Amino acid sequence: MKRHLIYITILTSILLFPFYMPVSWARGSIQGGLCKVYERQPDPVLKLVVYLEGQRREGVSLKFFPTGEVRELAWYHNDQRHGATQRFDQEGALHSSAYFLDGALSGILEEYGEEGRLLSRRRFVAGKLHGVAEFYDSRGSLEKQVIYQEGRPTRTEEF
Repeated sequence: MKRHLIYITILTSILLFPFYMPVSWARGSIQGGLCKVYERQPDPVLKLVVYLEGQRREGVSLKFFPTGEVRELAWYHNDQRHGATQRFDQEGALHSSAYFLDGALSGILEEYGEEGRLLSRRRFVAGKLHGVAEFYDSRGSLEKQVIYQEGRPTRTEEF
């Protein structure tokens, strides 16, 4: 419930932006504002992206399933992912959570399966696996640990 309140707050403020901060164009490029984009994939996907001068993404970016559920919530700084990124399934359950620093995975990446069970937890430094990576079975029990050093596995332990 708390997560839904956060998204409602974010969506409310973002959806009101077009009235106060529309996208402006000059010389064929975005000069700034909130841009609504429809991506063509198997189904059209709505994206809301905040742009600054010169087509740089800045701030929050939201992608939606055709049903209107949030598919991805990501933060950008200087046109690179920077901060938390969360992906959701069509029912609104968290699928993955990651942290980016200047466009590279930095921190913990967690992936979830059905019923919200943790499937994996991996640590990244500057885009490379580093430290303990944990993998869980469908019941949520620790199945395997792999220790990484700058992207290379150094030790594996199975349970």
